[in-house]
Amino acid sequence: MSTNRKIAKAAGIIIAVGFASRFIGLLREIVIASQFGASARTDAFVVAITVPEAIMNFFAGGALVAAFLPVFSGLLARKKEEEAWQVAGGVFNILVILLFALSFLGLVFTRQLVYLFAWGFAGDPEIFATTVLLTRITIFSMLFFGIATLFRGILHSFEKFAVPALAPLVLNIWIIFGATVLGGYFKKPVTGLALGFLFGSITQVLILLPMILKRGKLFQ
Repeated sequence: MSTNRKIAKAAGIIIAVGFASRFIGLLREIVIASQFGASARTDAFVVAITVPEAIMNFFAGGALVAAFLPVFSGLLARKKEEEAWQVAGGVFNILVILLFALSFLGLVFTRQLVYLFAWGFAGDPEIFATTVLLTRITIFSMLFFGIATLFRGILHSFEKFAVPALAPLVLNIWIIFGATVLGGYFKKPVTGLALGFLFGSITQVLILLPMILKRGKLFQ
């Protein structure tokens, strides 16, 4: 396949997935609104998913992966695939250790983090406690989102776009499932949203992992 056809195909996939992502995202908002309305419970969920995302982006996720990808792609372009995978393995190890440590610290200091991100909730003990609970559920999602981001970047370097583009859709599907099904099993139904968010982050990694294993030796 020519370079122009590859570019056109990749662009078509990205556009199609973009439309699908917007549709599923809209459906997610509709489901959340119908289940919980515009309430303090949904605000608690927003804070609970903001905390791990902010920590990941500030300390590791974005900068580390962004610095790695040009190096990885450059090595592949120079036919140094073995060396490229060695670099990828090193970055993967650093990313996992760093994000796991940050997740654990976030679990220990959840109350302080919630107060930092949503100090206004401190005036309502029930909402504050709910936000702490949800954040403790979602906090380890930063680990899986970081891994998924690294995996997508590696696959993009091999001009694999379809599955990496589809993977984020599962997050919204899981959140919808959490709102409509999982929430019914808890005293606080909004807990289902947090679990859906966490399971969605894990599923992204599981979807991308087989392609990574097929491509090369990341885990060394």
